[in-house]
Amino acid sequence: MRKRTCNIPMFLLIGLMVLPSRAIAEPGFFEQRYRGWLWFEEKEEGSNSKPYSGSKSNEVPDEEITVEEAKGEVESIIKELEDLRYVYLARPNYKTQKAYRDKLGEIMDRGIRMQELWDEQNFIEPEYRDLVNSPENVFAVKLNRKIKAEAEKEIIKQFARDYELVFFYRKSCPRSSEFEPVLKSFGDTHGIKIEAVSVDGSESEYFRGSSTVSQDLINKLGISATPTVIAIRKDARKAFELIRGFVTLSELEENTVKAWHIIEEKGINVGVGR
Repeated sequence: MRKRTCNIPMFLLIGLMVLPSRAIAEPGFFEQRYRGWLWFEEKEEGSNSKPYSGSKSNEVPDEEITVEEAKGEVESIIKELEDLRYVYLARPNYKTQKAYRDKLGEIMDRGIRMQELWDEQNFIEPEYRDLVNSPENVFAVKLNRKIKAEAEKEIIKQFARDYELVFFYRKSCPRSSEFEPVLKSFGDTHGIKIEAVSVDGSESEYFRGSSTVSQDLINKLGISATPTVIAIRKDARKAFELIRGFVTLSELEENTVKAWHIIEEKGINVGVGR
């Protein structure tokens, strides 16, 4: 059987042989901080040395400062960095590169400190980080969108119970022609009654039994473009312009929700022909 041997590195054996006997005799010798190959010593009292962070100064003073002083300090830092960059570009060498990178590191240290303070405040004062209404992970974002969409559907459902829509269109208007199927889909999806009114006597392809109104009434209603959709409360207490121009289904739904918040919840008086 092969005899086991203890392989101690040669440099360690030599080091142990030449170490002063008094150093080994001192209590706590092996507990002292390791400072390099075979060199041990206690940390000097009052030492404030810190590991190099990429810049010559990573401490930002905490004293009060006025706005003008702050602007001057920041502008001075930016100016110094810009000057060092120009020198580096004009004379690219190790010295100019180091000067530029040291100043850049100083600015980065300030940015890191700002992020640390931001995170600390989010932890100490959670109201600054509203993860309920402003989530950060993808799953919570998707859930919030789902909750918002369901709430908006309920609002539009309530809108459909209280309001009817009047669609003013012109057959010769390409926007009216493109918007008609969108508006029809909106009404069918949410159960909203829609009446089509022609301003040129034409017949609607999507809304049967459309009527025609006089130009005088159109002027009184303040309708200056087609297509225009007017919302009229079923109890005839309110009437307002919901949308004008060609919009998508999602935009129409979004605008309906906004209108509900403004007209019904906030009670802001917005009428047609004003």
